[in-house]
Amino acid sequence: MQNLSELNLLLKTVAADNEIIPDATGGLSVMVRIPAFTLDQVVDGAPAVPHPAFVVGGTTVPEIWISKYQNTVVDGVPQSLPASDPTGGYTYDEAIAACAAKGDGWHLMTNAEWAAIGLWCRRNGFFPEGNNLLGKAYDESVYTAIPVTYDADGRRAHVLTGTGPRTWSHTGDVGGIYDLNGNVVEHAAGARTIYGELQIIPGRAGHAAAAGVRLPARLHQRGEDRPARGRGRGAGVPAARG
Repeated sequence: MQNLSELNLLLKTVAADNEIIPDATGGLSVMVRIPAFTLDQVVDGAPAVPHPAFVVGGTTVPEIWISKYQNTVVDGVPQSLPASDPTGGYTYDEAIAACAAKGDGWHLMTNAEWAAIGLWCRRNGFFPEGNNLLGKAYDESVYTAIPVTYDADGRRAHVLTGTGPRTWSHTGDVGGIYDLNGNVVEHAAGARTIYGELQIIPGRAGHAAAAGVRLPARLHQRGEDRPARGRGRGAGVPAARG
């Protein structure tokens, strides 16, 4: 795809670890490369073994690819797109199925992958901000992100993906993963509760190589929704690209 190659060339001039990756349906997603690291690199006193996020089917992979944005469903396919209204309303099982339908390797972002990004941020002394207070970060004095939904009192709720300031990126610059903090609630694979029972789901169940997806856990209901607080990224993070 010549046009895609040209787009990626332009993208990498401003964000070298970003790439537009097509899925099996032809849908395009902007993804962020996360190079592999060991536990002792992010946790003092931990063993020098690969972080579990980089172990796929018992094999350590050199990198994983994570959705840069909370996903928006286009023609039934979740996609990581900028300046878009993230789609929600999925149950846990529906989110897993929607991400897997993108093709081999695509999967719902796992708890291990969430943990890897969180630990990396802490080690590097940076905590990403986000829409955790009615369209802005709780400590921001002005609005930056573009609102897309409002609550019953007319206050800002959800914002378009990636439209916040650079402090809303996990690296603090335009190349990072956006909206990890707030905006909409997201699912994470690897664990779930069923009627009060905690169920642990190990591994990535056959996802050998590719990219992942982030799907919010609920639909936007204009005039009723409130922005999510804290961590949130519903559909997807990639395993490893071959």
